[in-house]
Amino acid sequence: AYSIYALLSKDSPEITISSLLEDLRLFFSKTDEGVFIFELEEDPFDESEKNILVTWDGKWWIRFFYDEGPDVAQDSIEISKMLNGNPPLGIERIDRRISVLFGDDESRSYTNHVIFTVDFLQEIPGALLFDLRKKCIL
Repeated sequence: AYSIYALLSKDSPEITISSLLEDLRLFFSKTDEGVFIFELEEDPFDESEKNILVTWDGKWWIRFFYDEGPDVAQDSIEISKMLNGNPPLGIERIDRRISVLFGDDESRSYTNHVIFTVDFLQEIPGALLFDLRKKCIL
């Protein structure tokens, strides 16, 4: 699976899992890449935590998580260290993020869906996208 973070700076709007769901529905309605199904999933270990599952034709999926707090802040410090002395200003102080996990796509049938998702995240004011595999800012 492939993952990216959208690190949300102080310039980013307030986000909740519900507002993220509505924004995703609106954004994905602009594409003709197939039938999208959006649902909120409960964390099996913590019913108060939810994530968004987006599926296409029952064959492929993307999960969106919204996280905030000290664990995110610690990850931001670690990310700033990975960027070899050239991190974006203030990245180490970010304590909010959207984490995105993409289903496996060995055949690359869903490349456009990944690109569309990255476009969505890049449109969030103040968001910095971090590729966890390549360890770089997108």
